[in-house]
Amino acid sequence: MPPKIENYQGREHSFIKHLFLNKYLEAAAYKLFQKRSPVFNFVDAFAGPWRVSDTDRYSDASFSQAIETLEAVRRRLLDMGRPGLKVRFRFCERIPASVGQLKQFAAQKPEFDIMVFSGAFEDNLDGIRNACREGFTFTFIDPTGWNIESSKVFDFLRQLNGEFLFNFMAEEVNRHGGWDGVADSVGRFLADPAWKAAFEALPEGTNETKIRHLLKVKMKEAKVATYLTEMAIRKPREDRIKMRLILGYTQPVWGGGLPGRPGKGRERGGPNATGDPDQGERTSAALPGRPDHRLRDGSRRGRLLYPFEPGHRTSAQRRIAAARNRIQHACQRSDGAGSRAKETLEQDRGRQTKGRTAALRPAERKAEPWSEHQDLAPFGWT
Repeated sequence: MPPKIENYQGREHSFIKHLFLNKYLEAAAYKLFQKRSPVFNFVDAFAGPWRVSDTDRYSDASFSQAIETLEAVRRRLLDMGRPGLKVRFRFCERIPASVGQLKQFAAQKPEFDIMVFSGAFEDNLDGIRNACREGFTFTFIDPTGWNIESSKVFDFLRQLNGEFLFNFMAEEVNRHGGWDGVADSVGRFLADPAWKAAFEALPEGTNETKIRHLLKVKMKEAKVATYLTEMAIRKPREDRIKMRLILGYTQPVWGGGLPGRPGKGRERGGPNATGDPDQGERTSAALPGRPDHRLRDGSRRGRLLYPFEPGHRTSAQRRIAAARNRIQHACQRSDGAGSRAKETLEQDRGRQTKGRTAALRPAERKAEPWSEHQDLAPFGWT
């Protein structure tokens, strides 16, 4: 069941975050269960709950959203004649009061495979990894700031078979990231105690832009993902970004992956290759089950399209596009508090044309060109 906007008064950005998670997990689970693995592990690294409105069912908490979404997919596929599918939930929380609530929640749902880990996420990585030995693992990392020991988290993600969604708290990083008093915690966040030199060597930009770039560089160096892409969520009624959801994945969840050979005119190391962590390597993408056919853009016949090039969508990016479209429709149907959530998506909306809404378009990027700002609008709103 999708989240309800009335439970997110004053935190509409969390509504969009949870709606994105809901729709992305739904699309991913359908493809995964039918193509790649009968086991889906969901890890919530900072499960909470905190600041929830629905204290009975926790319907406005990420762990409850994941349970309802993934179990609904499993039951539908079971009804369609696909038995033996498993969904396992691994929740971690460091605040003792929230841990108690999580355990009580799990005890009320004995039909589900739920394990609760008490303490910091970084201190429970071995136990969580052992509990996710089989199957595909989706890790949701949603801290309240940036005080994370990323080097340990990167090792954990690299050893798992799956994807992750990382909530980069852009507003907090932008406000405090350049202050010397937080240098040590930012160093742990970037897995680089000597991060200041690289930070100052970057071109002029905001704190969050530069720190986000360095974080993606470290993620690529740690090989936690081949591709990193993101979606920005704006703060309601204010022209600034509250958070960015960074999705990391190695190959499309349909299991076909990317062919080893480079595309024509895009040879690795050639003039069109790129080392930009925001874009990833530009290799061609094969359609599932049709390795000899390349994805092509009908409006540009004969030209091969590559991951993170405007116009092309890999499997994960298609799921992101579907999630964003559903978020748009959910916000359009909402009123009252929903209008505030809608405003966070309307930054990219075109003008009204002939009585109907024009398609959402990428926002003009005056400060950050396409090569530096890997937003999902070209994939989701074309």
